[in-house]
Amino acid sequence: ITLINHTPVESFAGSFDGDGYTVDISSSFGLFASTTASAVIKNVNTTGEITGKITENTENLVADDFGFPVGAIVGDNKGTIENCTNAASVYGLKWIGGIIGQGSGGIVTGCINKGKVSSYRAYIGGIVGYNSGATIKSCGNTGLITTLNDTGNVGGIVGQQQTVAAITECYNNGTIIAPDFAGGIVGNLNVSVPSINNCFNAADVTITKASKINVGGIIGKINVEAAEKADSSAHIYNCYNVGTITSSAGNVSDEKAIYGDFTTTAPKFASCYYLGEATEVAKEGIAAKTSTELEELNSSDAGWNFTDVWGSYNGEENYKYPVLKTIGFIVEAGSKIAPIYISNAEEFAAMADSSKYYAVSDDFTITSDSYQPIAFAGKLDGQGHTITLDITTSWENATVPVASKANIGLFSELSGNYEIKNLNLAGEFNAINSNAKTGSLGNLGVLAGAIAEKSNGTLKDCVSSVDLS
Repeated sequence: ITLINHTPVESFAGSFDGDGYTVDISSSFGLFASTTASAVIKNVNTTGEITGKITENTENLVADDFGFPVGAIVGDNKGTIENCTNAASVYGLKWIGGIIGQGSGGIVTGCINKGKVSSYRAYIGGIVGYNSGATIKSCGNTGLITTLNDTGNVGGIVGQQQTVAAITECYNNGTIIAPDFAGGIVGNLNVSVPSINNCFNAADVTITKASKINVGGIIGKINVEAAEKADSSAHIYNCYNVGTITSSAGNVSDEKAIYGDFTTTAPKFASCYYLGEATEVAKEGIAAKTSTELEELNSSDAGWNFTDVWGSYNGEENYKYPVLKTIGFIVEAGSKIAPIYISNAEEFAAMADSSKYYAVSDDFTITSDSYQPIAFAGKLDGQGHTITLDITTSWENATVPVASKANIGLFSELSGNYEIKNLNLAGEFNAINSNAKTGSLGNLGVLAGAIAEKSNGTLKDCVSSVDLS
């Protein structure tokens, strides 16, 4: 079915079984505005666009405008949510989640978010934006989780964790980008006796604000002093990270690959690992393991259950590390694990406006007939291949103006957290003034005409022998 600008049910207390069907939503709300503790919602899929009454124009926002919780399934949840999948884009002002905006209680299990989730303020999560009471088990995220402003508290599973309720057997395989407070599982951990176990992050997590270190593969920031558990056991255990964790100062290492900054006393960790060479780590319970060591994790590693919880990935993609039996592991095309391969000019042009991962699989040529100047915010690995340019174009063909001027290059403009590496460029690139305009025509470069303001991208090991005129 399709819902357009619908009025969602508030305080839903009944049972809703989607029976595996999909609801396409084009509205300010998800399926339900709120639920009570007796509610059960299960087996429903969502697609479309959910806006939270917010448009791209934020000029009228004021400081005390806090918005309302928005999630594709429920805005504010106290009930049970089971086996739901979201592929809709979800955005709003605050408390935004792929499945649930605010988890005030209840249980969330077996849910997957594939859609982009973003907010203009804070508390953004692939599953729950702001969690003040929900137990979360066997959930995963593959969508891009990010902010649209200078905010934070962004996580692959939970944006801000404000409850002792457990997060267990969850994974993130979606890119996380925020100015501050970003984690593969939890962006900001704000509870003294947390419980996070048997979780992993396989995607890149990046913060962009200068001089900040609140970024981690599992937790971005631990914001309160941890209290001892009654049985003195670990708060966070049997977790691993293989994603690249980046702050504005560059890639981070050691314990920061698991958690970022902490206030006073960090929680107790046990059997948590990150991909790297063995080094001395300041936090007990966190250790580096090589790729081979992570591949060979088994039940002999303290607490790791390879009978019921962990297993091997059996998909076609080259993912070598343990995955969760209870939820599986979804690898989306265009993810770091499964880049989209580029072997000709048409496939190259299809990257326009994308933030996905790409890899060049063969040398190819772009001619004047196939050339399109495209904007790009994704990741491109040239893998040592060469793109030969045989291009003559005019300034009037430039499609991306900046301050009334045009950008011309292989890419018209690079923005966001772009990354281009291991790429060779050869041939000729000529930009002609076909209408004999005078004055400054715009920006011209072989690789890119311009790099957008507030970008946080990188260029690495790229070589050009192109004749440019």
